Amino acid sequence: MRPTTRRRPARRFPALLLAATGLLLTLGTAGLAAPPAFTPVAAQVSAVAEDVAQIAGVRASAAEDINPAAQAVDGDLSTRWSGPLPAWLELDLGTRRHIHGVDVAWFRGDERALTFSVATSVDGVSFSERRAGTSSGTTATFERYDLPTPVDARYVRLSVTGNTQAPWASVSEVRVRVPAGPVEQGDLRAMVLAYRDGLPGENSHAFVDGPAQQVDAVVGAVRQARAGRLGEARATLTPLGYQLIEYLDQPTGRPYLVLREQVPCQRCWGLLVMRRDAYRDAVVEVPHPLHDLRTPEFGLDALRRLDATAFLMAGAHRYANGDGSLVSDMARNDHSLFQRLHQDLTTASTHVLQYHGFAARTGYPQVVLSNGSAAPQPELARVADALRARGMTAGVFDGSNYPDLGATQNPQGRHTRAIGGRFYHMEHVRAIRDDPALRGAAVDAVAGVLFPGSLRE
Repeated sequence: MRPTTRRRPARRFPALLLAATGLLLTLGTAGLAAPPAFTPVAAQVSAVAEDVAQIAGVRASAAEDINPAAQAVDGDLSTRWSGPLPAWLELDLGTRRHIHGVDVAWFRGDERALTFSVATSVDGVSFSERRAGTSSGTTATFERYDLPTPVDARYVRLSVTGNTQAPWASVSEVRVRVPAGPVEQGDLRAMVLAYRDGLPGENSHAFVDGPAQQVDAVVGAVRQARAGRLGEARATLTPLGYQLIEYLDQPTGRPYLVLREQVPCQRCWGLLVMRRDAYRDAVVEVPHPLHDLRTPEFGLDALRRLDATAFLMAGAHRYANGDGSLVSDMARNDHSLFQRLHQDLTTASTHVLQYHGFAARTGYPQVVLSNGSAAPQPELARVADALRARGMTAGVFDGSNYPDLGATQNPQGRHTRAIGGRFYHMEHVRAIRDDPALRGAAVDAVAGVLFPGSLRE
């Protein structure tokens, strides 16, 4: 016979336990075919830099009226969720997080063993099993279940199929572990442009050229982050004045990792945005965010509309270290962090889109395209045609025309050509850069050529 629930007076718990108040979900014993809606869960606060994920909602395949699903995340080990086997409990994290594992406190877990599995989903519909096993049967407090490989997901489902004492699934508490570190959500575009507005300007002498070992350290940390080892990456980046942020772009619902130097910047090397689950093999670069006005807006339009892999923006004015300085010019400095990240993010299949601006002049079209050599790839001519079809004038550098905009000294172009990739150095007049509709049309022209039929708004 199952023991009855003994209710205890309400009491306060440490912030490490997920706190939820006033939540009672009456789910009954409905079958799996018609699960109930998620019950909202009050915001929780972690005492250990968000190692424990916030839970936005919870539901279950079935539950006793007196032991609803919400009691599995109420921060109280004396309450529980119970449902007849087979049963599942599903947590909604509210946004995609990088999940390391789950901790489960089984009701009477020191007296019985339960057979379970853990699955994750990005959409709450299609789930993939990540781990299966049997509880130890030796403790009623939290047992740690690491995923073999951390995954990005929004939903976590704990399924229970066996119990050595009774035909019930009973969980006192469950929590989801994610990497320690800042998590933000909002408008990615607005965040990046606000960051741009705080960058050091011309003749500020704020840009630090090297040292090489620190550049290497940041590059190594980015590799760790791309491999899902966010904690290790942050341990390297924090002493260097960088933040690694999990960011949800609310207008698009897309998850990103943002490498952002703290303000005021110590080295002024720039910002990197990486798609958590990249859709298109394209890297967008903005080497002159202050000198070439509106190129950050252009690049962000491209990041969103193409659903590109990454967005890379310089961290200071082109002439931060003096008029004509090549050190602070990321389209000239061949050993900067900007260049090293470019190299790490690109392969022979990558389209590198680099946005620039120039002053309108006689004999020049509104857009000048180049790959930095006298042998432009065929896609450049097709992009020029697509721009003309949208009402803009465009031309392609072929070694002789528009020589001052040919980008022949651009180190990103040299690297991309050397590995067999495709580099698109795009110079736009101010009239196009200032007009959101024309910027959008120009991005659509590029998308239609590089990724026909795949434009995502």
